Amino acid sequence: MSFQSISRAHKSMTDGRLFISEAEILEVNINRSPSAYLNNPEEERNQYKYDVDKTLTQIRFVTSSGKIMGAINWYPVHPTSMNNTNKLVSSDNMGYAAILLEQEYNKGSLIGQGDFVGAFAASNLGDVSPNIMGPKCQYTGDSCDVLTSSCPANAGQCFASGPGTNIFESTKIIGDRIYQGASRLLRQQTGHEILGEVNYIHQFVNMTQVKLKYVNPKTKAVEEVRGCFPAMGYSFAAGTTDGPGAFDFHQGTTSDNPLWNVVRDFIAEPTKGDIECHHPKPILLATGRATFPYDWQPKVVATQLLRIGDTILVAAPGEFTTMSGRRLRNSVRNAALQAHEKDVKVIICGLSNMYTSYVATPEEYTV
Repeated sequence: MSFQSISRAHKSMTDGRLFISEAEILEVNINRSPSAYLNNPEEERNQYKYDVDKTLTQIRFVTSSGKIMGAINWYPVHPTSMNNTNKLVSSDNMGYAAILLEQEYNKGSLIGQGDFVGAFAASNLGDVSPNIMGPKCQYTGDSCDVLTSSCPANAGQCFASGPGTNIFESTKIIGDRIYQGASRLLRQQTGHEILGEVNYIHQFVNMTQVKLKYVNPKTKAVEEVRGCFPAMGYSFAAGTTDGPGAFDFHQGTTSDNPLWNVVRDFIAEPTKGDIECHHPKPILLATGRATFPYDWQPKVVATQLLRIGDTILVAAPGEFTTMSGRRLRNSVRNAALQAHEKDVKVIICGLSNMYTSYVATPEEYTV
């Protein structure tokens, strides 16, 4: 199927133009880790209006005759309107938005058929939820504990809900709002044309050997940091408010449990260096040391930049949180300014090439 898609695309190549535009879309996303976000420096947070990004960025593809052939839309929100109680295969809110957009431009065609392609892609969505009504305790309807996303005994699990009466309706509402923003941009045909050279950089990085200088935003001190062997912490097992995990794990856990450590060490035991490297979070699974029947998590990751004129696509192999994504965009933009003395638009293309889990700021990680 992949070969056929590539072959069809190659055979149907034609001259065209690219345009980039943006729109703010509200009532679609909220921050599902607000206590972690608030641990970022206040002066940094004050630079932004919201604790999540609410801008949809669209690149539209237009033939030389002026026909719109497709559009890629980046918006930061998890496709988790259908939470983990759903047992059906679903493309969720972003998939529904794609269906609506393609139906608008492929009149009379079946889903997935027609000349127009409408894609909706991930950006810095690591801490972003579509369940905008917020987290509540399952049986009481009371608010969950902000730090641990947990509920008192007998109050049930901590679930966030969307704007609909059930997960199916919420998926349609959120998906429709995203679609409306993308459709509006296509109808208005605003923004500017992307002109200039096409280039790329791709590399594989062994994260266990990386050493970097890091300016601590709070202390302003220059610190040397290094990459760790991969591991998953106790907070990972707690899940999120979009889908709580199993057992009695809580978000924000900074202490370990002797019983779970025995289970962990039976699978793969972390070294003293691993434990120190991941401090202050305790290791639940030493995935970087687990190799049976194959490596559980990658140590070598792919990083990639694609440049089209004044637009840079950052192909990031993970789920960047709102603030870590903002820092990444700013870093790439500043580097481009220093190299070319020309401003650029930076788009984070999350979950690209491979998967390395979540990427948070150091301040968020400590919570």
